[in-house]
Amino acid sequence: MKYENWIDVVPVLLEGAGSPSAQRIRIWSLVLSSQFIDHRVSGSREGWQMWVRSDTSEAALSQIRSYEQENADSVSTWLPARTFSAAQASFLVLGGIAVMHAVSAFGVGVSRSVWISVGSADAGHILRGELWRVVTALTLHADVLHLMSNVVIGGFFVLWLCREIGPGLGWLAVLLSGAVGNAINAVIQSPLHNSIGASTAVFGAIGILSGLRAHENSAASRSVFVPLMAGIILLAFLGAGGERTDIGAHLFGLISGVAIGALLSNWLKSHPVPIRMQQRVFGTAAVLVLMLAWLWGMFATL
Repeated sequence: MKYENWIDVVPVLLEGAGSPSAQRIRIWSLVLSSQFIDHRVSGSREGWQMWVRSDTSEAALSQIRSYEQENADSVSTWLPARTFSAAQASFLVLGGIAVMHAVSAFGVGVSRSVWISVGSADAGHILRGELWRVVTALTLHADVLHLMSNVVIGGFFVLWLCREIGPGLGWLAVLLSGAVGNAINAVIQSPLHNSIGASTAVFGAIGILSGLRAHENSAASRSVFVPLMAGIILLAFLGAGGERTDIGAHLFGLISGVAIGALLSNWLKSHPVPIRMQQRVFGTAAVLVLMLAWLWGMFATL
């Protein structure tokens, strides 16, 4: 894709050596946005392009080069390391979800019926103030097939998201989208409605990716529809059939994710993508929310 009187600065910045990562192009976009330099980002099979007006190209190059010089350590070492840590963190969390299923399935500590009774997204109980359930329900699954479908499908989209905004912020955003989706579902559904499973958060992750794309300063605006269409297809193919399928939770997880993604995109336009220490803070917050939700539920009901 080419623009009249616009210049692609990527070959100049990289001296013709390859294409930047999606995360690096996002950072460059944030740098230019902070200086109110008009630009467009597009992607193709050949890689990423960043187009600026010919009369502002020197200013754009100067700003990006200054940023990279000032952040040489983070640019040269942090970005690849963070991509790797995104995978590590994602596999660790997905493993934790599998362990939680084993704990509840085998009745470790208390019987399985108690785990379900305390932690399920029981709409009536949620409306009566048992708000921990919107979080704890995300960690419970009906059986191994239910667990594996969420881990495999969710793992793909969550890893994609974590590579974009970092593992800590990514998982915290996914947890929040799942919790909000469960809360909205409880309000909309009958008070007798009850559900468990991480699929609300899985569709939340898809929604977050769509929300991020919707607010990107990108000429390739069609990219917004890639994760969104994937979510709609999955919602129709996997999330809208079967006796135990909670289509409301899936739908509201997707919607809440889009809203959270849009908010994150606006925030990232004026803030740098969080680095390692900040990612750890966000990740720790996500773990604490899960732990405190279960502790609240256990102390309140047992």
